[in-house]
Amino acid sequence: MSVLDKNKIDGLAYDKSEEALVMLITDHLDWNDEYSHLISLQDKINSYVNFCETKQYEEKFSHESIKMAVIDVHFLHEPTENGMHFLQRVQDQLGELGFMIKATIES
Repeated sequence: MSVLDKNKIDGLAYDKSEEALVMLITDHLDWNDEYSHLISLQDKINSYVNFCETKQYEEKFSHESIKMAVIDVHFLHEPTENGMHFLQRVQDQLGELGFMIKATIES
């Protein structure tokens, strides 16, 4: 699975200490076509938000107390400046809804 599979969760876990649903996005794309990359990332994040809003996680984590959701994006290639600004804007908007965006660049 990858950032291009917008209708699939790349990875899903529960962090008991934070009472958080953790959802992984694996992003293998380079940034040569920045616009398309940002659209793919936006589509994937929107899909994850919908997954949480419709409480589809309850099937797997019905007995857990979930207070927040973490979208953990793992990039193969370092994001561009616009990519980082995009993630910050997403965090600003989704933070109010109980989401946190994390970004990791794999080396």
